[in-house]
Amino acid sequence: MNEKITGMGLGTALFGAIARFLKSHNAIAIEFRDNHSSKIEHYRSFFGKLNVPEVKRGVWRFELYPYHEVPEKVRMFHEALKNPNKHQW
Repeated sequence: MNEKITGMGLGTALFGAIARFLKSHNAIAIEFRDNHSSKIEHYRSFFGKLNVPEVKRGVWRFELYPYHEVPEKVRMFHEALKNPNKHQW
């Protein structure tokens, strides 16, 4: 995301599309990271408008299941990633 996209009002739509895409592929949270000082202020403004918290300097975290339990199939997917020898693909 850059100022040109968000300045055109497309940032929110792009953020929503990214969130939906990642959620449909078993993500449970999204972290955006940047360490370039000129971009951090832009991201603070953008994510602040979306109520996405900055969890530490230059890191914003968006939970994809903030009010609901993570579905069993998603939990199983993550468990298989952590313990690949226990699960058959």
